[in-house]
Amino acid sequence: MLPPKYVQEKGPVYISTHPVGTGPYKFVSWAKDDQLVLQANESYWRGAPKIKKAIFRPIPEATTRVAGLQTQELDIIVNIPPHLMRLMDWKGRSFVSKVPSVRVIFMAFDNTKGGPVADKRVRQAIAQAIDMETIIKKVLEGNGLLLGSPLTKYHFGYDPTIKPYAYNPEKAKKLLAEAGYAKGFDFVLHSPSGRYLNDKEVVEAVVGDLRKVGINASVRTYEWGTYMNQLMYAHKAYPAYILGWGNTNFDAAGTLLQLLRTGQVLSSYTNLKLDALIDEGQMTMDKKKRQKIYSDACKLIKEEAAWAFSYEQIDIYGVNERVNWKARTDERLVVFDMSFKK
Repeated sequence: MLPPKYVQEKGPVYISTHPVGTGPYKFVSWAKDDQLVLQANESYWRGAPKIKKAIFRPIPEATTRVAGLQTQELDIIVNIPPHLMRLMDWKGRSFVSKVPSVRVIFMAFDNTKGGPVADKRVRQAIAQAIDMETIIKKVLEGNGLLLGSPLTKYHFGYDPTIKPYAYNPEKAKKLLAEAGYAKGFDFVLHSPSGRYLNDKEVVEAVVGDLRKVGINASVRTYEWGTYMNQLMYAHKAYPAYILGWGNTNFDAAGTLLQLLRTGQVLSSYTNLKLDALIDEGQMTMDKKKRQKIYSDACKLIKEEAAWAFSYEQIDIYGVNERVNWKARTDERLVVFDMSFKK
């Protein structure tokens, strides 16, 4: 909630760096790319926070974050690659807290610009050419749950009967031949670098699988800001791209509308039948009817292979032994709920 007089006096630019709120912590200071400092609001209506000061720091390198935890300079570190977990499981100093996340990592197609991926058979071939079970097991060290749709079990609209495409390279080759691409075609997979768990290794494994069925696949990686501003928002990630989406609305609309409806900011996919289902889900109040609508939508998404694959990310945190806290599925760090062990 913003005080009208404060807004009028200070203006939006000042407010964006000097926020006013009603929560358990007060804003103290913010230094770009350095740290954000918050102080306990002792008069908070739910009671004074147990932790009196919170500092959030952006530390891009995972190894640096882990080192900070080992020296007990840091209390909670996020987005840790699986191979570094053993360095955080240090009895008496720190421990690993993991949880299946609402964040879904996926490979999507842009079917709006023609070319091979405009053909459903090609998209289905690519989906069956990728051995995601093995990639999750070996590259992510098991820290991912393969999905059959864009939704996790935490989201309303999820249908557990929808299974992912099975790895079937021979079927993939057959579909490519039926579509007129028996000799393959050039294919670029766009991906951010360092954004998701082992994303570089994942996309390299995906491209390797595609080459095995005759597709001349390659990877282009980008810094996160560049990726979003110059590719995703501009719809220039043709023919396919990797993205992650953490839907903390816990409703199918928060994923399907944003990522798969024609014309949305982060959608490069179009299917009029799917659009109609998504719109119907938005306007339907009856819970059972909505569930069926979203189930039908997810079945259509699989049949049309709008996404080659999706998997639920397992979030990995390192936690200082002195802190009472465990990972949440919505990725939130609610300091008010934390405390220090005595």
